[in-house]
Amino acid sequence: MKKSLITILILGAALAGFYAISAWNNPGSAPTAANPALLNIGPDGQSKAGTLTLGTGGPPNALIIDSGDVCFGGDCRNTWPGNSNLEIIAVHSQTSSTPSCPSGWDSVWTGYSFAGAALQRGVNGAQDLSSPGSCLEQFIPIPVLECLGDYEDPTYCDYYTDDDWGYWLSTTTSPTPLISGIAQNEPYISRCNVCKSTAKVITRHSFSSSIPACPSGSTELWNGYSLKGMNANHDVYSGQDLGGSGSCLQQFMPIPFYQCYEDDGLHICGYQTDGDHGMWLTATTSDTGPINGISNIEPYISRCAVCAY
Repeated sequence: MKKSLITILILGAALAGFYAISAWNNPGSAPTAANPALLNIGPDGQSKAGTLTLGTGGPPNALIIDSGDVCFGGDCRNTWPGNSNLEIIAVHSQTSSTPSCPSGWDSVWTGYSFAGAALQRGVNGAQDLSSPGSCLEQFIPIPVLECLGDYEDPTYCDYYTDDDWGYWLSTTTSPTPLISGIAQNEPYISRCNVCKSTAKVITRHSFSSSIPACPSGSTELWNGYSLKGMNANHDVYSGQDLGGSGSCLQQFMPIPFYQCYEDDGLHICGYQTDGDHGMWLTATTSDTGPINGISNIEPYISRCAVCAY
């Protein structure tokens, strides 16, 4: 009996000591700035100055927004952008190398820079250089087939290319001999890239020799020279929308296109500028008189910038 009582007393003393050691004491001061509050499930909003990384454990969905908007700067959305928000443009290098898409844009296809076509009967097929239709995936010197209205046969068509013309952006500003053959002409045809993004594009022109700044909130995709249009001596006029990216070419070439036609059954192409015209926005209002040489002309050509929001 005496032994059991002693055992009980010893256990009681031990438990009392355990509870005394484990008692909670409140901290003496509030957390410092280096020890911020943890993210929690409470209703109050929280912010974090540093980077927040999610999904390191490999979940199928790293971030789920149950309700409300997601904001990137001042752009707030509650639905994911769909294909209706896509912007698709053509980028032209005016060289034999395929240009890259601007940063953040994805390539859809690459090809050759098509400026327009004409039939001998005065049909003009001008092409907007902003459009993906100005970047054809295959180079065919005369890329059109003509169909005629006829009383006896209204379905009459023919790939009849005598006095028909194809026009392509050029890689050269030096007159060339007339060249036959697709492979032989390809080095003189500008390459292009069709690019897509959800950004919206606008082109700004300075009417000076200085590159204009992009409007606030937008970023520059590229800058260049302000092209209004070009006219071939076979009545092909390719006018450009000054708000479109095709009105801002990255290189200045007074006559920016290369022309192809048929001669004795052969497709003949060349950089032949007699009777052709290039139309560029001006950086001057004074009569300059004739000017020769690209470097001498450039100061009189308006500069431009293609910008994306």
